[in-house]
Amino acid sequence: MTKWRYELPNRGIVEGELPEDEQEIAYLDFIHTLVKGNGLGTELLRIFEKAAIEAGAIYIQGIIGTFDDTDPEKLISFYKKNGYEVRYIDGDLPVIEKKL
Repeated sequence: MTKWRYELPNRGIVEGELPEDEQEIAYLDFIHTLVKGNGLGTELLRIFEKAAIEAGAIYIQGIIGTFDDTDPEKLISFYKKNGYEVRYIDGDLPVIEKKL
């Protein structure tokens, strides 16, 4: 896996891991936006999805966790709206997955 990061200065960041060789899964580590509700999270997610496809990924997976006061149910709703499914629960944290 290759660590990957994209930043929109003073707006937001997305980080993840992209596959190498024959690997099929990219891992979304986090998306952080300075302002919520303006489409920036969706924009950063699309940028990561494009990078994952270019790296040969077939799936994206990630664990939904919050580092601020964001309601986890809102995050689940955000990912579902963007085509992700909750596949299983790892401890208390939902795991999301999308086939590209």
